[in-house]
Parts: sequence; structure tokens; C-alpha cells
Amino acid sequence: MMQQVRWGIIGCGNVVKKKSGKAFVLADGSSVAAVCSRTGRHAEQTAKELGAKRWYNSAEELLTDPEVDAVYIATPPGLHLEHALACCEAGKPVYLEKPFARSFREAIQITEAFEQKALPLFVAHYYRAHPRFRFLKEKLQEGVIGKPVSVRLSVERKYEQSAWHHIPELSGGGKFYDIAPHSLDILQYLLGGFQEIQGYAGNAGGREQTEDTVVMAFRTEQGVLGTADYMLDSAHKCDEAVIRGTEGQVSFSIHGERTLIFETKEGVETIRFEEEAWQEQAMVQEVVNALRGKEHMAVTGREALNVMQAMDQALWEYYGGRNDAFWERPDTWGKRDC
Repeated sequence: MMQQVRWGIIGCGNVVKKKSGKAFVLADGSSVAAVCSRTGRHAEQTAKELGAKRWYNSAEELLTDPEVDAVYIATPPGLHLEHALACCEAGKPVYLEKPFARSFREAIQITEAFEQKALPLFVAHYYRAHPRFRFLKEKLQEGVIGKPVSVRLSVERKYEQSAWHHIPELSGGGKFYDIAPHSLDILQYLLGGFQEIQGYAGNAGGREQTEDTVVMAFRTEQGVLGTADYMLDSAHKCDEAVIRGTEGQVSFSIHGERTLIFETKEGVETIRFEEEAWQEQAMVQEVVNALRGKEHMAVTGREALNVMQAMDQALWEYYGGRNDAFWERPDTWGKRDC
């Protein structure tokens, strides 16, 4: 096991600058040894910000660095398969940014490659490491709302242009594919993995060819019945989840307000949590703990497959299947008879 995890970072985009980068410096037992980006100046700037001594223009160069113990992959999902398999071949454990890959099929391919080499693989479902969701899980296990019976999730976002989020070859789908991994993983974390999934996707706004509306219905491993709907070309921004139990309910936001509202026979209780300075810091610490042989709650590749499968099932009909290079046949998207 590692005493100190020296990270190599592939990708220097916004997720590194705003959510994750400093987490690798702030975590106990962790440091950044090197970074790489196809744009050299971005790599150099990020390296200096994170205290890394070296920067590279390619993943191949970074993977030959003897001081890189593990790799954080923060490139768009369309590059995850290539970069993850290269890390696997080089014998480097990986922390992989979400979405896991462009499809469930690619996620399985990555997972099995790492399992065959007995190499650690973790996926950045970092919301479940936030204090409010750990607290909520404990309360549900204690029975504060009785036995959970149903869950309803509703997410709305205004349309935003993006360099790659609406290009399935790079993203795996539309905005749903970017935002759903967090919210679906939290539901899985709290209520068990998804089973008996039904999902439908459409395009209401017409600004892109990708999906902008998704509705899902499911049963979890704990027997909880649920729905999740995403409207991603909306006039509003909204993020609401409600878990109902036999003795009460709890309301909360996954991406928004850091509050939990419990309604039970004892009355209404609102609990507020502070916002995280670096959203990924808690999960990065869990991954570092795992690599150092300590107790952890990091999300492995195998654990992350359930969310990938759920998303693929929701989008299956819209893309006319997702077991192939569906991004190469946009003329088949959105057609019910595909």
C-alpha cells in the first residue's frame, strides 16, 4: 500500500480548476506530481497552481513518469476509455471523472480491464461523500421516517451552450448524461441500486440533437419505488428530491441548497450544512485512503456500473440502442422505430 499518493492528472479543464484540482493537494497523504494537457500552456499553468514539478502534452508522457503513483482522469467522457485503458496497461490505479464513459458498454470494458489486473479503479461520484448525504443515510438507517417507500426527483436546468456537452462522441449524450450521474448515484447510495428501470427521453427545445427531457421510473434493491425527471431546456432552475416513508418524509436538493427538511410526527426539522470549498475534496480523501489501505467509502468502477446501466436504459430508445458507436449515426436519434 502507498504511504503517499503522488497523482498524475490528465486534463486541465474547468472541473480541475473549479471542483477537484486543489483537493489532491489538500487531502492527507496526497500530492500532485505531474499534469498533462494537449494545450501545453494549460498544463504548465495547472501544474504551477497545484505544486506539480512536471507537465506534459500527452498522457503517454505522463504515464512514463516514475513519480506518478495513480492517475486522475478529467478529460471528456469520449476520451475515458482510451485514457483508462492506457493507465491500466501502465499499471496505474485510476480515479475517473464522471460520467464514467460514453456508455454502459464502455464502462464495463474499463471495469473488467482493471479487475483482470487487480488494479484499483474509482469513479467520481463525489456527492455521496458530502456530510449531508452521509448524515441523511444514517438517519434513514435509523428509521427517522420509518421504512422508505417512494422517492421522487425533479431536476430542471436552463439551456447552456457548451464546447462538448451536446456532442455525444465526446459526452455520451446531452446534458442529462452530464448531470444525472450525481443525482442517480445519491438515490442509489441512499436507497439501493436500481432495478426494473423504465425510461423515456425526448427533445423538446430543439436546440441540439441530443436529449433534453428524460423521465425514469424504477424500483430499488430496498423495494423503494421511484421516479426521476430531468427537464434540461427549462425556463427555471430546480432541484428537488423527496423520500417518503411509513412515518414521515425528507426533502432535499442534490445540486442546490445544502439543507435537509424532515417532516415526521415530531414536527418539521430543517438542518443546514455548509457548502464545500472544493466539491471533490471529501471523495478524493476517500480514494487516497483506499490507496493507502485505510477504511474508505470510495466508489469503485464495479459499484458505478448500476448508474451507467440506468442512464443507458433511459436513453436506449432515443439513440436507437447504445451498444455501438451511436454518435456516428445522428440520423437515427429520436426515432421510435429505430
